[in-house]
Amino acid sequence: MKYIPALLLVLCFYQVKAQSGSCPLLGPNQIINGNFEGGYYGFLSDFGRGQNNATLGGCATQGWILVSQVNPHYNYSCQVFPPNWSAQYGGANVPTSADPNHPSNTWVITTAICTGAEQIPDHSTGKGYFLTVDPDAVENRAYWKQTIDICPNTPYEFSAWVRNISGIPAPFFHFEVNGQSINQPTAYPEPNWVKTGATWFSGALSGPVQIALMNDQPGCIENDVAIDDIFFGICGGVVATSDTLQRFCTNAPPPYLVLSGEVVGLTDVTFQWQKYQPASMAWEDLSGETSDSLVFLNPNSGNAGRYRLLAAQNGNIQSENCRVSSTDFLIEARPFYTVAESKSICAGDVYLGYQTTGVFIDTLLSQFGCDSVRTLNLVVHPVFNLSLNATICQGENYGGHTLPGRYTDSLYSVNGCDSVRTVDLVVFSSYLEENYQLLCPGDNIVFNGETISGTGIYESNLTTINGCDSTFVLEVEVIPENFLGNDTILCVATTFTIQSPSPNTRWFDGSVGQTKTVQASGVYWANWSDNNGCLLTDSIQVLFNARAYVPNIFSPNDDGNNDLFVPQFSNSMFFNYQMQVFDRWGDLLYDTFSLENGWDGRYQNKPCETGVYVYIIRFALEGCGNTVLTGDVSLVR
Repeated sequence: MKYIPALLLVLCFYQVKAQSGSCPLLGPNQIINGNFEGGYYGFLSDFGRGQNNATLGGCATQGWILVSQVNPHYNYSCQVFPPNWSAQYGGANVPTSADPNHPSNTWVITTAICTGAEQIPDHSTGKGYFLTVDPDAVENRAYWKQTIDICPNTPYEFSAWVRNISGIPAPFFHFEVNGQSINQPTAYPEPNWVKTGATWFSGALSGPVQIALMNDQPGCIENDVAIDDIFFGICGGVVATSDTLQRFCTNAPPPYLVLSGEVVGLTDVTFQWQKYQPASMAWEDLSGETSDSLVFLNPNSGNAGRYRLLAAQNGNIQSENCRVSSTDFLIEARPFYTVAESKSICAGDVYLGYQTTGVFIDTLLSQFGCDSVRTLNLVVHPVFNLSLNATICQGENYGGHTLPGRYTDSLYSVNGCDSVRTVDLVVFSSYLEENYQLLCPGDNIVFNGETISGTGIYESNLTTINGCDSTFVLEVEVIPENFLGNDTILCVATTFTIQSPSPNTRWFDGSVGQTKTVQASGVYWANWSDNNGCLLTDSIQVLFNARAYVPNIFSPNDDGNNDLFVPQFSNSMFFNYQMQVFDRWGDLLYDTFSLENGWDGRYQNKPCETGVYVYIIRFALEGCGNTVLTGDVSLVR
């Protein structure tokens, strides 16, 4: 695209201002995808689609594309044409589809690196799509065209937003309906968005017609145009001449309500009032209401709802495309309330201005300003002051109190009212006597008439003169004959501590104490005597099945000394042996099923950091079943 100064003469020759539409109000837009946010859908063009689509005009790169925020002829590096769509660029007048994946739809995606003059925000949102056309040298060709239905004897506005994106000669075009121009060709030299258009009266014409934006500046150089927000709709509308929001109270309705509107831009008009039906979510014609006003005599709640006034040229009112509508009118019927309420309060309280028992009737205004009648049935409950004397036994409580004295408490009565209770509390003593008796094997004792010879706790309950419990408790312990416990087999251990009930136990080696720690398998005995003269002797057999040594530190620095973390066992007759090492986050670093293998402080052939690691060792020994050893080991370098 080169600039050619000589073509300035073309601009001077064709500079004609278009007739702008002067519609006071506009009906709905009948254009499909007029803002191009739907992609290549709803319209045709006499130019081929795509960046390099050749046309009959002999210009090698003419055609049209949709772009977003980029001048398509300023810097092609700003545009990305998807390779899988490149073959789908079509020739002139190829039908399009609403389906974005249809082969007729092609898009131009722009990158985020385009700045400055390369950026062109679209007119609709500043971030969406718009149509760009690079015309060829053939005359009388349409940038854009679409078929729509029109109504007879109806004024329309046909408009669009355009801008020059290439320089001089500027874009030069006009608007057509069914091949007839409706305005003079106009040049658009400004490099910004400009609205242009014209008004048109349909006359006797009706049904489908083709509307188009026609190029009046053929040529292969410059003359590129950007187009957005194309509009074609009725030139006229309905404005309200009464309040659009009207309210009344159902118990005092006004003598009448009036909704009214007037038409601007249309002549020889037919009217129709409609009401919105929420159940069907549709507007419904009101039979016989075909004037510019709607009158409600003595309105009631059934008249509440949304209304609108439709207008159209005479004979067109039943066609949705041929009529315009007012904004919604809203009628609200405010309700009249009759409220009955029962309420209980406590003496001294006030409710809605009343503090005595009775029935009270008030006429009030609701939040909507309508009268409402409230009937209040009020009951006032008394409060109480009580004085009491009470007795309890030691360990019991009265109203949360356990010690003797005078207490004043604020409570709620059965009706929820405050009551004050004063209590003079007397607390009688209860008795508890506890004794302990140690018996030699075979001895007995008599307690509460019962002969006792076994270990246990025995009670005798009596009642004092004040009715309080007195309890005597005797704890009896019979010294066991095997006081050293049962014979013990140790699966994995290096020491074992034998326990005796008495600190005066004399052990096999002559020492005296309550415990004895041994380190070898064997039979060990001890004896002791209590204060009752019981002399007992017992023995226990201790068997060490295996001894385990698990180091708590190692230094894998390849000096031949303590380089591996490996446990040592005195008995290697293991089953199902496994050792695992974890880091402090619980990740498994080492796993072995061999007694000979040890951890070298590496994970995935890389040295692990100095720190503390956790190990789990599992194995089974004959006679011991499954055994688990856990602990931690420090790795140092």
